[in-house]
Amino acid sequence: MSSMWNASTKFEEDLQSGRVFHAYFLSGPEDEALRLLESWSRRLLCHHPVREEKGLVPCGRCLSCLAYLAEGHPDLYRPKEGAPLGVEEVREAIQFASYRPYLAPRRVLILGPLRLMGAEASNALLKTLEEPPPGAVFLLYSQNHLEVLPTILSRCRRVDLGGEGQVEKELVGQLASDIRALMAGDVTAVDLAQRWAKSYQEAPLVEALAFLARDVLAAETGGTPDFLPRETSDLASLWEKGRDPLRLLMDLRHQLAFHVQAENAFLRFLLSLEGSP
Repeated sequence: MSSMWNASTKFEEDLQSGRVFHAYFLSGPEDEALRLLESWSRRLLCHHPVREEKGLVPCGRCLSCLAYLAEGHPDLYRPKEGAPLGVEEVREAIQFASYRPYLAPRRVLILGPLRLMGAEASNALLKTLEEPPPGAVFLLYSQNHLEVLPTILSRCRRVDLGGEGQVEKELVGQLASDIRALMAGDVTAVDLAQRWAKSYQEAPLVEALAFLARDVLAAETGGTPDFLPRETSDLASLWEKGRDPLRLLMDLRHQLAFHVQAENAFLRFLLSLEGSP
């Protein structure tokens, strides 16, 4: 398993040694992670970084630095602001990474947040990280490493910035029991939506549901679940018939963020899980 290490000093060591890894993953507050990765990207793109007391800094004079300062660097990829990382966005990033650098010594891709990234997008990214194109560095981030498949994390240098959201194992287990009851017909989607709507303000239900779906997918693809027992075969139908619960959860999170009535938002999610229109 990848070791966790101090972000600034260890990346500095990689940069100064010339042994930059092909992928880095930062977990923690997303704004903080993005700011740090922007700083890393500028140094990775510079041809002649200058050694100062605090480490290597961009020279600010090479063509690559000037392109960065003009906010139009041809070797830096960022997804559209606010856009979810779906399979099309990941494929676009992979295609970008396959090209040779135009101005910089390497191509740099900032991708995130990876939370609620669906199975198809996750698999596409994983395949690229397993066989990374030469000269490309992926800078990935998300609030919590448990939102990302362990097979993706294993291909990255991992950095924990602190501040990961905390979700109790018991809550994930309770939601698994609720979904099992729904699938068995022991509870209706209406009743369950009402119950979840009453408690979601006090408990991180959406995050817990994401960890549940991620654990089921991890178990089905040979990984190790973090919250659920290894035996999750009775929940595997969540991923059948092209269904993607992580994508459904992204839609649920957006509805709640835009103040859709919680009970209606949860009901729509549960009916989608059941395969109802």
